[in-house]
Amino acid sequence: MSAGSRLLTWFDVDLALQKKLRRGDWASEVAEVQVYADGVDIYLKEGAKKKVREDLARSFGDWYSAAEDRIYLEGTPTEKRVLQVAFLEESGVPTESVFRPLFREVVLFPERLEGEAFSPPAPAQGDPQLYSFYSFKGGVGRTLHLLAMLKALSGENTHGPHVLVVDADVEAPGLTWWVRKKGESPEFSYVDFLALAQYDDSPDYNLTMGLAVHAIKEAPVSVGKTKFFFLPAFRTVEQLMRMPVAPEHLTRGSHGAWLAGDLLFRLGRMLGVDYILLDLRAGLSELTAPLLFDSRCLRFLVTTYSEQSVEGMKLVLSQLAKVASPEPETVYDPVLLFSMVPGELRDSAKLLEIQEELIALYPDMGEDDATPPRLTIGQSYFGQELLYLGDLESSWKKLEGTSVYECTQEIVRHLPSASSEPPVKAPSRQQIKEGLNRLEQICSRLENAESGEGEDFLPIQAIQSLGQRYADRIPLAVVIGSKGAGKTYMYLQLVRLGVWEKFLNDLHLDSIFKAETGTVRLFPFLESYNLEDVAKKMVEDQRTVVWREFGFPDEWNRTIMRDAIRAKVKEPGWDVTDWRKFWVHLMGLSLGIKCAFGSPITMEDLQEFLKSRASRVAVLIDGLEDIFPDAKTDVAQQNALKGLLEIPEMLRDFRENYLGVVCFIRRDLLRSVIKQNVSQYEMRYRPFDLTWNLDEALRLALWVALRADVLNPPSDTKEIIRLEPHELADRLTGLWGRKLGSEKSKEAITANWVLAALSDFNGQLQARDLVRFLKYAAGGSRKSISYDDRFIQPAAIRRAIEPCSKDKITEFEEEFTNIQSVFSKLKGYEDGQRKVPFTADVFGLTAEEIEQLEILGVLRKDKEKYYIPEIFRHGLGFTLDRGARPMVLAWKRKKM
Repeated sequence: MSAGSRLLTWFDVDLALQKKLRRGDWASEVAEVQVYADGVDIYLKEGAKKKVREDLARSFGDWYSAAEDRIYLEGTPTEKRVLQVAFLEESGVPTESVFRPLFREVVLFPERLEGEAFSPPAPAQGDPQLYSFYSFKGGVGRTLHLLAMLKALSGENTHGPHVLVVDADVEAPGLTWWVRKKGESPEFSYVDFLALAQYDDSPDYNLTMGLAVHAIKEAPVSVGKTKFFFLPAFRTVEQLMRMPVAPEHLTRGSHGAWLAGDLLFRLGRMLGVDYILLDLRAGLSELTAPLLFDSRCLRFLVTTYSEQSVEGMKLVLSQLAKVASPEPETVYDPVLLFSMVPGELRDSAKLLEIQEELIALYPDMGEDDATPPRLTIGQSYFGQELLYLGDLESSWKKLEGTSVYECTQEIVRHLPSASSEPPVKAPSRQQIKEGLNRLEQICSRLENAESGEGEDFLPIQAIQSLGQRYADRIPLAVVIGSKGAGKTYMYLQLVRLGVWEKFLNDLHLDSIFKAETGTVRLFPFLESYNLEDVAKKMVEDQRTVVWREFGFPDEWNRTIMRDAIRAKVKEPGWDVTDWRKFWVHLMGLSLGIKCAFGSPITMEDLQEFLKSRASRVAVLIDGLEDIFPDAKTDVAQQNALKGLLEIPEMLRDFRENYLGVVCFIRRDLLRSVIKQNVSQYEMRYRPFDLTWNLDEALRLALWVALRADVLNPPSDTKEIIRLEPHELADRLTGLWGRKLGSEKSKEAITANWVLAALSDFNGQLQARDLVRFLKYAAGGSRKSISYDDRFIQPAAIRRAIEPCSKDKITEFEEEFTNIQSVFSKLKGYEDGQRKVPFTADVFGLTAEEIEQLEILGVLRKDKEKYYIPEIFRHGLGFTLDRGARPMVLAWKRKKM
């Protein structure tokens, strides 16, 4: 016997033998085992007695006597207790038993069960959606979440009931008492329904269905402005106390294991409802089991974070995992709902750890940290107003605006629709291929901002803030962003527009700058060395426009200015003040101010020059990392940059200011230059920070799709800015589908997968990563089009993350030069050693290196182990252990 097992009663022997049988230990020797209070009958196949006796001896040790065919039970020194074992030949084997979806059956199996015998049939065409609510313990909000689901599904339905609510808790009914209190309960119960069906021999249970449908239709229930059909748990108190049938009886004999679900589906079809909501009995009740194990039903498992509730849910999940479908295309995996979460514990490390443990108990098919687990998780929070719920009407009203209702609404948005009608006409194969070509070409141009491609921009919040702040004054702004955030692209868009007013007009903002006070010209003062020909010409043309107004400067061009900067960097002793004066002098020269030999141009000279011409100019600055490549280590270059970055503040001192500055700078460069009070400096320009949150990433995807003309119906930029986050995801369905598979598949929601795959552990992603991702996904989709309802195909979406990750690593090493050595450590090991999670000592990472990676969102620590997000993992050549996914996904949910 296994350690710790005891043979106190014949039930212990039965458990041990049934587990051996279900485990397949006797697959070719034993047909059935039946254990009684005084003996054991083992039905053998011919010639197997010797082998089975030997196996019993190995399993039970000296608790089994092969000579006497006895199994001993624990007794006293004066009394021996035994079960006599009888071996019966095959001719006496009883009828082969059928699997029954009951806890006492499933617990006997050691692992996952596969095959038709253990799975319900696929739902029939036209079946309603069947949702059940279950909890291991009572009092955790199970019925309340069902009521919230009813409210979310029904809304202000005016076309009659389209939801059937069934109180299947026949031991402690709650909904039935509430409805009876209203005086609207039908005179037909769930107990009646099961009792009739158990002995109904009419075709398709017509007698049972006829009585049920007639009674339920006669007495619909109303709450608020919503009507629904209701099947109460009981009809009379006496019926409740003397229940004539249990659902487990319906799993026996010729009825079939999954009859309970079959009957409810049929009832729903005959009532003409779209949804059936079941309130199941709590605990390990066999009254609940046949429906809880039925994966045709979307099961909401409601629990609090209390230890008892969580431990009970672990027990239930471990059993549900055994009958989980290996290919969940037409069936459902459970949804785990945590309720009554205290506000101060939201997304705490402890709660994430509990979620990880529960997710790990259920089968998973994901191979990346962007694909959500098959076990979906939702949360609702503690609300004082929901502590006391007196009746159905008051509970219905109190739900409005609560996190319980909001959580349920979010779930409903991602559920398959009861209607199968497509929202728009699907494109043809030829249209899909043409659209993919356009999308790939546009993304290729947008990916490289230095190309100068693109004739408009997406006004994300940072850009809108820039326009709003300076709608009535000349701009004095430093725009900070990481590599790939869109700094150079935005710089070139301002160059293209030429005047500040056009920028404001594109943002639909009114400017107070009038013709009589002069136009704010945008002058490209510094630009990246890496601009391609189209972009270079755009910059040169805009300089010429400004020069024509002021007079062309003598002996000035880009090369002369760069040489002057390089020469000054080599001069010893230059401090920040010297550099600030030098930058002003260069700006004056570039705008055409003539000066005496050796006399520097001052800021006062610049202001007077512009004032005399009734002109305002905002100089545009970009490409500082090209001009000062060693700024992270070279003190002279650091001083040069500090002097330049002080000019916007210097200009604020002028009551009448005619010179503006819009400086685009990489975040890492800024932080290497301003080492003291850098957070204060960044905070000053925080509204213009080019940090892409997840909502804005979806807006960017929609904006790119708009330019490629792959949206149906089409959108415009103004509309894209107004859309809510869930509306953005809905509009993108035509681009990449709602799911990474069919609508009824258990695949990830596409928008969520993309955001999770491209974001770091700080919940951020870069515009370039998304554009590049769309480029790779569009190119890969042309090779195989499996779905006609979208342009980008699921397989191509998954494949696109690897090249994106490799490009990301290359750019990261260029942006953060001191990270190269850290990445080299990680990449310097064999493929089999590079697994997530890992411990720091495996790769010899120092505390400083780990801290740097954590700040950059590349690493996250939990229990002395480190994790890497998907956008970096592929490029670094790491594989993901299955156990790592739940924790990574929990973090991603927290950020998203």
